Amino acid sequence: MTPDIFAEWFRRQGQRVIQTASSYWVETVPHVFQAFPYHWVISPSDNELTELLKAYNGVVLRYSTPLNVALGSISYHAVYESSDYDIHNLGKWARKNVRRGLSRCQVEPISFERLAHEGFELQIDTLARQGRKLNLAKESWQMLCMTAGELPGFEAWGALVQGRLAASVITFQMENFGYMLYQQCHHDDSTAKTSRQILSEYPPQNGQTLM
Repeated sequence: MTPDIFAEWFRRQGQRVIQTASSYWVETVPHVFQAFPYHWVISPSDNELTELLKAYNGVVLRYSTPLNVALGSISYHAVYESSDYDIHNLGKWARKNVRRGLSRCQVEPISFERLAHEGFELQIDTLARQGRKLNLAKESWQMLCMTAGELPGFEAWGALVQGRLAASVITFQMENFGYMLYQQCHHDDSTAKTSRQILSEYPPQNGQTLM
């Protein structure tokens, strides 16, 4: 799939998308622009960056660039480049936990409609566990899911325990890369009631078994 499809996904969510000579950019929050595709390593010219900042009132630009550039902050992307990915590629403890999770849940593709309605609680739980305070409204989550379901290249996968959604991931195939965009799950709290009763079943964490 092409970056244009990814750009259309952002547009359908109401986000501003800009294309420059080196990349595409999405305004993730006001005045902050993130370059995509995320796996592109780019070297924008000073004129390109200055024009982008001035024309769209930008304050922050985030993009991946070679390590030898003079400006910027060190960060990273987690990229798996081997030709295969299976449980045998995991470490000892990860293999043990994944096998335990797979013995107690069922991993399968799910509809974006289901993810839109059932996945919000998982997403909020995951953000809270990670200490991330994002003002994510349920309506925004539902739009994110439903617009992905309208476009090619997007898939939703879920880990189900007794038919209930315990973990999920949204993926997108771009060029020869597979993006894992949103990974969410309930934390392990077997004493809680209602939907959190499924947490004692240890669903796979962070989409480990979905690749």
